[in-house]
Amino acid sequence: MNTEKHICEICGVREARYYLPLLKIWCCKDRKDSCKGPPKPGVCIVCGKHHNGEYGTGQFCSRKCACRHNLTIGRKSEKFKEHLGDLSWRGTHQKFIQNNKWECNICHTTFEFRKELREHNKKFHPEKIKMSVGGAWRKGHHKDEPGFEWLKKAGEKLSKRLHNGELKPSFLGKHHSKETRELISKKRIEYLLNNESLGRRPDVKWYECPNINGESYKHQGTWELQIAKWLNEHNILWVKRKLVQYQTDDGVNKMYIPDFYLPATNQYIETKGMFPEADKIKMRNVLMSNPGIEIFFIHGKKCLGRVLAGSELPADLLYKI
Repeated sequence: MNTEKHICEICGVREARYYLPLLKIWCCKDRKDSCKGPPKPGVCIVCGKHHNGEYGTGQFCSRKCACRHNLTIGRKSEKFKEHLGDLSWRGTHQKFIQNNKWECNICHTTFEFRKELREHNKKFHPEKIKMSVGGAWRKGHHKDEPGFEWLKKAGEKLSKRLHNGELKPSFLGKHHSKETRELISKKRIEYLLNNESLGRRPDVKWYECPNINGESYKHQGTWELQIAKWLNEHNILWVKRKLVQYQTDDGVNKMYIPDFYLPATNQYIETKGMFPEADKIKMRNVLMSNPGIEIFFIHGKKCLGRVLAGSELPADLLYKI
């Protein structure tokens, strides 16, 4: 790790904590225009103390005196009143002017609603919105980047405290009771069954396809749609929203909704593109809670291709624990 200390190349006095890759210089601030430049020694206008000017503007010796000035003398000054009238001192990409309209402080276009101003900035001033997002980790910086060793040290220190038990993560705090979790699961199932969208995700397309009896159902993604059409071609009756009750490891009763249910053979079909650990645990609990249940598990494009190329469901696709 590079432990060499750098001096700001703009003001030449303060310790440089940031490396500006576009300018290829070290600076005490994360932006060049935020550096206050060379210090201006002088006398504090609040307490009269002599200072070396490293605090900032050269008018104050400390942040405390600056705050005291803004709360008393500064708020009565004409310059500060003009500051309040302009409202551009906030440093944001938008401001609210006196006639109850939102104004862009770049092109000075006015809008009736704040939402219209946000859409305007996204379309015409995206760089301004990007600059307004705070935090070093939100500005494309990495912990291994020169000048950001403090970010890596902070992460290591936090991990060590969590490992030693000095800190307790928020997700290890108070949990819902068993009765509450069962009630939440029940309400969720009722919502999925009564809602036409079936809890649809906005990033996945939904398609509508009827079975051989003419009952129409919605399918999430093209994989489910292809399976539904394949079942129709082979004259296999299928339905959706068939509930299967199961119990979790800690004894909570929940409901599982497979993708397809075949009434003639009392079998189920489940299609998965991704198979995370949480789904593996759920499927294991479903099979343990319902001995003898048969679920054809179609995981991945290869399994899907095998099913579509044949005339019946392969026996090796039955899910086992």
